[in-house]
Amino acid sequence: YIFAHIDPSIEPDDETKTVNLTFYSELGNKITLNKLTVKGNKKTRDKVIRRKMTLKEGEQLTQTDMDVSKRNVESLGYFEARDGVNWKLTRLNDTTADLDLIVKEAKTGNFNVQAGFGGADLSSPADGLTIKGNFSDSNLFGSGIFVDTQASWAKKEQTASLRIAQPWLMDKPISGAFDLYHRRPSYDQLRNVATVNGKLTGGSATIGFMTRGSYAWLNDTQILFIAGVDNMKYEPQRILADDAKADPKPITKQDMRPMARITGGLAGENEAFQCILDKEFDPGTFAWIANIVEQNHLNHPVHTSRGLKWTIQTKLAFPTFNDTIGFFKWTSELHWYTPFINEYDLVFHIHAYAGIAQPFKNKTVPFPEMFHVGGQYSVRGYLFGQISPRFAGDPIGASKSLFWNAELIFPITPDMNMKGVVFYDGGAGFDNPYLKECVDPTKLPNSVQSNNFDYRHAIGIGVRMLQPMPIKIDWGFKIDPRKGESASEVHFGMSTTF
Repeated sequence: YIFAHIDPSIEPDDETKTVNLTFYSELGNKITLNKLTVKGNKKTRDKVIRRKMTLKEGEQLTQTDMDVSKRNVESLGYFEARDGVNWKLTRLNDTTADLDLIVKEAKTGNFNVQAGFGGADLSSPADGLTIKGNFSDSNLFGSGIFVDTQASWAKKEQTASLRIAQPWLMDKPISGAFDLYHRRPSYDQLRNVATVNGKLTGGSATIGFMTRGSYAWLNDTQILFIAGVDNMKYEPQRILADDAKADPKPITKQDMRPMARITGGLAGENEAFQCILDKEFDPGTFAWIANIVEQNHLNHPVHTSRGLKWTIQTKLAFPTFNDTIGFFKWTSELHWYTPFINEYDLVFHIHAYAGIAQPFKNKTVPFPEMFHVGGQYSVRGYLFGQISPRFAGDPIGASKSLFWNAELIFPITPDMNMKGVVFYDGGAGFDNPYLKECVDPTKLPNSVQSNNFDYRHAIGIGVRMLQPMPIKIDWGFKIDPRKGESASEVHFGMSTTF
């Protein structure tokens, strides 16, 4: 009953100091939606907006459908967070009404090109030249297609990646995507090992669908199936233990492994650590399949103030060409937001994460696929992998992970371009899969730390800025600092936001 009228009547009784409260209700008629019009969308096509609505012309109009449709349209992220999506209801007669959805579009894309010059060993002008560029848009040409492409070029290093995703293939709730990438990750978190420079080349294809069920908890659940192939290589490092000079011998496959340089350790420490590194940084090609089940009821992808999002992902990796990489990985993640003061003035956010990664028999889990709890994206206030298994202080990864974050988020500027955060983080990573076969605990009891579950936590403050480029700064303070640890850590990061 959209046009119901409720009139309260209060009758006080002075003798008993009480009141009688009566509600007089005039429900009126149930209303049928005559015409639904979208206004203000200069870029976004009507069908992209309409397919997110539960309202249909010619059917009964309810407040619940209006609220759900508004939230779904806001969740696209194509419109202003504050008053970017609004209804205008026009009554035609006692049984019908027109409805206008008025939107204010926001920026959804980004394009930039950067050029730099400098560095060491400049034997020619081209040696120091670096060019980077990226183009991304979460609503390409107003069609709802997501595209993100990045590339960088230097004489000795080139990277490129491309992702295209369409959430509504053939205007049906069927999603499709493909990814191609050639990246050059560097693993400099191992302080006792020369920086490991990798080369990751691969691609994947995704197909999925959105469920529609009779029960609310089944509605809008996305199920994705992904298949891909990755090739992992590492730049050769032939480093001699005595003079640290390059070995003149020809490079073999064994040279594609990083060489540990540990000083002051117990007898046999280098050999044990090298055994772990050989497994975690074993080069090879592997095929993988993954399944993602996700339900996203957040009201906005960037300026989130309410809603729930949960994700469960499984991944199976299989070796090819007689390589040794093969593992099973399971992760689950949950986000929950609710406003404390108004809609955006103070928002409470809880994030929980759990995961397991196990190698198949006689196979390995690569270093980047393991869990490294500690740092900006898990438990702030700690270094990368600081509360996960470590060997002589260096993170070696965990097969199990559990952590959570609680945040209070508030705007610093009226346009919400800058926000402040107060947070509590806690968790741990534990159980490295290679310690049992590489390390004898009776001989090296002090070189291995945090292999068992060891819950650590921190509190802190942070700043988020969207323009001119997305910047994230967090300062975390350990609640239980231990001997040899710093009391706090500052985390600085940049990411693309649509």
